[in-house]
Amino acid sequence: MVGLWTLAPAIEVRILTPQPFHSLFAMLKIDLQYRGLLVFAVLSLIFCIDIHAKTLDTDGGAPGQSLFRADSHDAGSSFPAVEFERRFRPYFEQRVNNKRGGGRRSGNAVRGTNIVRPTNADMFVMARIWNQLTPGFLELYKAATAIDPSEYDTFHISPMGKFKIFYSISGTDSVNLTDTIGIGISGDPMSWRVRTFGGNGVPDYIDEAAFALDSAWSMIVDRFGFVQPINIPSPDDGSTEYYSVLIARGSGEYGVTWLYGPGPGPGPGFSSYIQINSDWSGSEWAQLGYNQRPIDALWITAVHEFFHSVQFAMAWNDLTSHLSLNYLTYGWLEGSAVLMEDIAFPEINDYLQYLDRYFNNPRTPLLNNNNIYLNSIILKYLYEKTNLSDNIGFVRAVHFNHYNDRAITFRRNLEITSQTYAGKSWAETLNAFHAESYFTGNRSRRPWAFVSDAELMRRWTIPAPIHRDSVSITRNVNPNSAEFLRYIPLDDHPDTLEIIINGTRDPSLTGQTWAASLLVMEGDSDSVGIVRIPMNQSGVGSIKIADWKSKAGCLIIVSNAGTITRSVTVRFDGVSTFDSISPMRIFPNVARKSRGEAIRIHGDNITEVRITTQDGKLLDYYSESSAARSMLQKNGNTIEWRLDPNSRLAPGVYIVSLSSRNPLSNRRDTHRRKIMILP
Repeated sequence: MVGLWTLAPAIEVRILTPQPFHSLFAMLKIDLQYRGLLVFAVLSLIFCIDIHAKTLDTDGGAPGQSLFRADSHDAGSSFPAVEFERRFRPYFEQRVNNKRGGGRRSGNAVRGTNIVRPTNADMFVMARIWNQLTPGFLELYKAATAIDPSEYDTFHISPMGKFKIFYSISGTDSVNLTDTIGIGISGDPMSWRVRTFGGNGVPDYIDEAAFALDSAWSMIVDRFGFVQPINIPSPDDGSTEYYSVLIARGSGEYGVTWLYGPGPGPGPGFSSYIQINSDWSGSEWAQLGYNQRPIDALWITAVHEFFHSVQFAMAWNDLTSHLSLNYLTYGWLEGSAVLMEDIAFPEINDYLQYLDRYFNNPRTPLLNNNNIYLNSIILKYLYEKTNLSDNIGFVRAVHFNHYNDRAITFRRNLEITSQTYAGKSWAETLNAFHAESYFTGNRSRRPWAFVSDAELMRRWTIPAPIHRDSVSITRNVNPNSAEFLRYIPLDDHPDTLEIIINGTRDPSLTGQTWAASLLVMEGDSDSVGIVRIPMNQSGVGSIKIADWKSKAGCLIIVSNAGTITRSVTVRFDGVSTFDSISPMRIFPNVARKSRGEAIRIHGDNITEVRITTQDGKLLDYYSESSAARSMLQKNGNTIEWRLDPNSRLAPGVYIVSLSSRNPLSNRRDTHRRKIMILP
């Protein structure tokens, strides 16, 4: 047995229920827009901090302020390592002191009013400045994150011979010791699926863990062709023959994948190991039923964390610059890990718990570093809908494109992959996702118009119709997000409606960055069809809807596949907007000639005014062409008839008639009113 097993940081900890964090380190929504994901940092500290609330991917709060600036474009590139060490040295020193105090996992709690805990964001700063940190600080860090393997009682080798699973049969981390089955046949790695009934000296929980891990290897490495993880030296004998997995109680975590260090070669790759929760009996797991079905939770966690170990093995380890899975966002990495667990065990459907944020607000940006687990929905779409002959092709290609070319940007990666596997631009693929996500819940269709399990998902709410006087709407749309605009026919609409879309350019990109679709609701509201709106690379597109008045309405969905928040304008042509024009008014209705009072005619786009007697005799006429010959004078939108006290106009009742034309619909309207002229 080695005395101490030196560890480095973790990729993530999956946490359960939606409550706010009270621990600084519980900010599990890690912002990676700064080109760094796999970081040689101390995310392993999450393992050792009391997490008082349980959440999925919610913002967390903490004492003090992170050294990481959310608006920085290159976090840590110019941040002084000396300041990082000064700020966080007390925290690591306290952890080391706690370990020296003895007791199983005694380094967990770090408390003190003067101790600043690093946030996850600070760990990305640490990754960028790793080579600038002093040897003494790195030694302190390693001591603070070391784990003693003597805390685990024994181990089990998985039937495939790929995994060494360490576990305890007593104490806090003990697994359920029930032993009623066996999995695999000794000496036959191909028998990892074979189940036997009767005890085999290994707790069923460990047998099931081995089965799930072997399943993950078989699917992800053997079937899908991803690289295999890089093993760490085993804590008991130093061998790298097996991939190490630890089973231990978590504080609401499903599991965690810990980064150990760079692989043995000069190319990409980091070694890692996995930790999986040993006990699902807590009340926090009851809402998902895992207190009754702990094996379900065990299975999906094994696959999820194993895929993270593969992602670590595909990370670059060029220590001359910075460690990264740069240009692969945390949302992509977590979404794809959740996808893997759903592919392996589709009947469990754990991922459904993450989707409410999207269906509550389908404008939620995707594939960034927020709301990380809900990205499983778009990853599932890419897996099931983009290429039926090679389902995993899109997801695999994005990983391997970066593995083979670390300089490729995430946006460029998505574009190349979409063109290759979906046969269309990333903007069009993203928009197809947004449009087809309409078909969930009781709107779902078989064969699936969206994805499998669509009927188990919530529905997003169709927005209220745009007000009838709105013929041009401009909205801001976030990257990898969409805007939804609903329009319904009215009596004064034409038979053919034209919709014109104009999105602003993303100066950092070439090619198509906007895409749009039209959901046309027929007279029967259950009948909905999707029509793609052609758009050019300048972000302009249009479509005409014939027989518009027979429709129940339409829903325009415009997706921004750029890298910045941009505006898009949707215009409806051929639609009357008379109600948006200033109302036509004739006032006052009584005027005195002797006082030289005036009658005013007010309204937009007035084309002519006639003043007649009650029997129809014309007294005066105004139009743009005859304005110079008329007593009526125009001032802005008002035409004035000022009475001349010296004129021969007789007191009495007169008729004022005016006409206007709507320039958008070409519709003409008239208005008449009686007025009284007094002496």
